[in-house]
Amino acid sequence: MDKDREDTQFPPPNPLPPHIDRDNPHTNGQGHASRIPPPTLKIHKSLASSALPITAGKKERELAMKYNPLSYWELTNTTASAFDFSHDGKLLAVTSMQGHLSLLLWEKEVLTDVFTSYYGGLGCLAFSPDSRYLLCGGQDDMVSIFSVAERRLIGRGVGHHSWVTGLAFDPYLSTDRAYRFGSVGDDGKLLLWELSSGTLVMPKQVVNTRPGHDRSSSITSTNNPTASSTSLARTASTIQGVTIYHPIIPRRECPTLAPIVGGKIDDDPLCEIHFREREVITTCKEGFPNNQVLTYSQVT
Repeated sequence: MDKDREDTQFPPPNPLPPHIDRDNPHTNGQGHASRIPPPTLKIHKSLASSALPITAGKKERELAMKYNPLSYWELTNTTASAFDFSHDGKLLAVTSMQGHLSLLLWEKEVLTDVFTSYYGGLGCLAFSPDSRYLLCGGQDDMVSIFSVAERRLIGRGVGHHSWVTGLAFDPYLSTDRAYRFGSVGDDGKLLLWELSSGTLVMPKQVVNTRPGHDRSSSITSTNNPTASSTSLARTASTIQGVTIYHPIIPRRECPTLAPIVGGKIDDDPLCEIHFREREVITTCKEGFPNNQVLTYSQVT
């Protein structure tokens, strides 16, 4: 509660275009594929009150900042499903059921990057403790791994057989050379992963034709400021204003990551995962009588 500010009437968000089915955004309501336009950032109320007319006086601006919400943004054509702030406080990441991951410099109110899922909507995400990596999961049954510094997809975790519903990094076992994280899904599986140099593997049928460019070593390339200029995601991206719209990377061109341990732990769909120093905690959607909470000893 912010006692220094008063609540005001909040305008309802604009609905999705009528040709998009809200329950299944990737169809047009009749089972046919629907092309969904990528999101753009629309600022209704700015953090700096810049949405007010330039002729507005100091008193008007102070009055505008008196009421909650302090700012109101809209990502057009999307139904937001999850969001997270990077631990360094610089980025805001938002996923949508339309299959988009949006990255914003929230203090500057700028949409910098938009990624599209391999298939379906995205419903969960998590930043690494040092804010260098970002995980996303959703209806494509995979964990997408992004390098924040390079602004590109560096790999996909393969191991779930249904929607990925929860992601979290392990802050107790992760280091700057090896990142531990976990995932849960509608398949009732709990999977534990390690992201480090050499763990990302290119599909066997792909032969690297670029001399000197090994995509499986992306975990170490964040120290190289020129690395992103050679990535497929960067060179094939489209730029509109200050926003870069990244293409979908085919599975045959994307490194994969396998879980180090895991399996089915519940007959009901799982929805969340949390790490403690000696425990892994998961919750499920259909637990009795309410959400079931399962606790496991930490794996080292």
